[in-house]
Formats: sequence, C-alpha cells, structure tokens
Amino acid sequence: TPPTNIEVNNPGIKGQLVVSWTNPSDSNFSHIHIYRSTTSGTLGFLRASNATGIKYTDTGLASLTTYYYTVKAVNNVGKESVNTTQYSGTTSDATPPAVPTDATATDATTGGKINLSWTNPADTDLSMIKVYRSTTSGTLGTAVCIVLTSPCSDTGLTNGTTYYYTVRAVDTSSNETTNI
Repeated sequence: TPPTNIEVNNPGIKGQLVVSWTNPSDSNFSHIHIYRSTTSGTLGFLRASNATGIKYTDTGLASLTTYYYTVKAVNNVGKESVNTTQYSGTTSDATPPAVPTDATATDATTGGKINLSWTNPADTDLSMIKVYRSTTSGTLGTAVCIVLTSPCSDTGLTNGTTYYYTVRAVDTSSNETTNI
C-alpha cells in the first residue's frame, strides 16, 4: 500500500524542503523510496532509498525552485507501491541582492559627522541597505545606518580618526550581500 498524508513543506531554511508522510500499516512494509524531479509528471531520480521514519529533509536545493516528489512504500522483498501522485514545494530565496554601487563617504565639515551615499541595486526584492562602520580596514564593523535609500549620516565620530564603511543590500528573504 502506498504511504498517505504526503506533504512537502518549506521549513524557511534556505536550500531545504521537508517531505513528510504516514507509513502504510502493511505487515510486509519495509521502508520508503523518495523520488525528486524539477519537472512535473517526471519521476526523477531516487533521492532517498531507505527512509524509515516519517519525514525526510532534502538539502542543498537551488534557490526559488519548485521540486516534485513521489513517495513510494517498499515491502520486505523490495517491491515498490504503484502510486504516481507527485507533491511539490518551492525553496526559499537564497540569492543575495547585488552590491550597491558608487558608494561615497564625505566629511560633513561640521565635525564628528560623515555623509554617505550610494546607488541601490536594481533587485526587485530589495528590503534595506545596511551601512557598516569600522576603524580597521577589511573588517565589517558595526551597522550605523539601516535605510532603504541613500543618503545616511554617521554622527558622533571622533575628529582625526579614519573610518571605513561598507554598504550592503538586504532582500526580503534576509539575504545580505557579503562585500567588505
């Protein structure tokens, strides 16, 4: 008998989907085979060949991709159930937005303040820009501005100190560019 109550859920973790089911009550039930495809109506390849629980976490999946699963019961002589129904799920966005460009930092001439500006990337799912400040070149430092658009001003600075800034974009899935 095929498994029942099959579901494919996005756990909110990038690159993962969780397939769950109820095992058949047949006395000769042994284990589960899980097939995965990126094309509806195609069985795909055997992703899990000896699943014995009631859920399987599929990892390493591509961002924003729909996957189709067929879950089959296997009896103690190796014969699979004949079910062909597919269940699908779509992975979360794991792709960070493009890096903001044309970033500039200008002394505000009022002491203790630096004005920052940049050009936002064209990503349609842009959520915010984070501007980080450090006193050490090549390190990220602390977020000093969280805004949607340019410009921002960093205040309370010590005159004569060199500051290093990094401008990063964040999308609606919390993916952040990784430039320093």
